[in-house]
Formats: sequence, C-alpha cells, structure tokens
Amino acid sequence: GVLLATRRDQGAGLIAARPGPARAPRTLAGPLGLVWRRTRGSWFGWTAGAVTLGLCMGPVLGSMGDYLADNPTMAEMLGIDPTAGDAAMVEGFSAVLILYIAMLSGAGAISAVGAFAADERQGLVARQLAEAVPRTRLLGSTAGAATACALVGFSAGAGAYALVVALDSTLSPSLALGVAGAALRAFPGLIATVALAVFLVAAVPRLAALSWAPFGYAFLQVILGPMLRLPDWTRYLSPLSAAPYSPAAEPDWPALTALLAVAAVLTWAALRRFRARDLLA
Repeated sequence: GVLLATRRDQGAGLIAARPGPARAPRTLAGPLGLVWRRTRGSWFGWTAGAVTLGLCMGPVLGSMGDYLADNPTMAEMLGIDPTAGDAAMVEGFSAVLILYIAMLSGAGAISAVGAFAADERQGLVARQLAEAVPRTRLLGSTAGAATACALVGFSAGAGAYALVVALDSTLSPSLALGVAGAALRAFPGLIATVALAVFLVAAVPRLAALSWAPFGYAFLQVILGPMLRLPDWTRYLSPLSAAPYSPAAEPDWPALTALLAVAAVLTWAALRRFRARDLLA
C-alpha cells in the first residue's frame, strides 16, 4: 500500500475514473428517485439484518424453556416467568424480538433522514432547490421514502419470524397469527418515529441527532422495565415501545390512534417549517 501510494496523484486513484453515462436513467427523475438511489444501500443492509434476526430465532424457540430456566436473570430482563409453559415463554420472547426488529427497520429510516440533513450541510439540497423543486416536495420525498423503507423492512423481518413460528410443529398455529397481529401494531410507532426525525431535521437540524433517542429509550425500557418494575405508562414515552407487542395482548387503539395523529402533526409542522426557514449551507 505504501509503495502504491507513492505512485499516484494526491486525492486520486491508480485507475482513472470512467466517465458517467450521458443521460441519467428514468429512475432518477425527481427527488424521490434521488432519495432512493442515495439510501438504497443502507435500506438493504438494515432490512437484511431484520430478516436474518427473524430467521435465526428458529433454533432458539425449541430450547426456550431450558434456556430461561438456566438463566433466571435473562428471564427477569425479558419479563418472562421461567415456570410458565412453552407457549407463554415464546409469547414473551416474541414481544421483545418484534421490538428489536422494529428498531432495526427504523434505524434504516432514520439513517435516510439523516442523509438529508448531511446533504443540506454540504449544499446539495440548495442545488436541488435551484432546479425549481418545491421544498415541500423535496422533504416530502425523503419522509415518504424513509417511512416506506421502515415499514417494508419491518414487514420482511417480522414476516420471517412469523414464518419460523408457523413452521415450528411444537407451537400452536394461532401463535403465528398472534405474531403477525403484534407486528401490525408496530406500524404506528414506526411511522411516528420517522415523523419525529423528519421534524427535527426540518425544524431544528442542529438537534437531528435526537432522532435516535426513541431507540435508546425503547431499548432501556424493555431491558430495565421488568427488572425495575416500571409503571405501565413509561412505555408511552417512546413511540417504538408504546404498542403492546405480545401476541396475546389486545390492541391499544387509543394509543395507536394517538401515534398516527402525532405523526401527522409532526409531518405537517416539518413541511411548514422547512418551507419558511433558511438553509444551513
């Protein structure tokens, strides 16, 4: 590496860069195509992680009872009674796993929104706006693409886990349906999390890093909540942990509706504020 570095120009490679195509493909027409091109690698990576996590749980389900019986601390962290039946333990474990899959999928969406903030600091957003692209369309494309990536990635990961549960002959077939229902209840929390990130980037871009706060709190709430006996209302402090993820739990319709309402308000406020403020660059 040292020898090769002595034979190249500063800031250049040993192999000359080839000229790009004369015309851009149709997939790059408009802000949405550019957002997809910029974030597709990150989205594929986070989605692959969510699907892998869901598929790898197959061998764990069969030995869930023995594992938790030998690890009472882990059972307490997961909020699972190790003396309960296999079905109850799998339900408790599924609630935690679905949240982890939601966090992986949401992380990809937050990364996409963060890329928009980085583009603004580098002056790339100003170049796009110079092409007569409305600000609301530019930010709306980022918000829409990030939300879609989060929901599709989560559906893939949760679907993989539901498939593993359905193929396990030792578990009730209805448990797979319960896992699918619990996954559907995660959608409003994911949408609200992405909306919060979009609002921070649009309204107070210097605080965009706070977009990751819901992930940290949800993780701590799930890990420390059962051990510290935290009251039930503490889970509402993060959109990701607000929904009951247990397959046997009933949907909390007021909370889910409130999350969608909050997401709508945050998105509206983000578009309104970004249209009025100066760019960072």
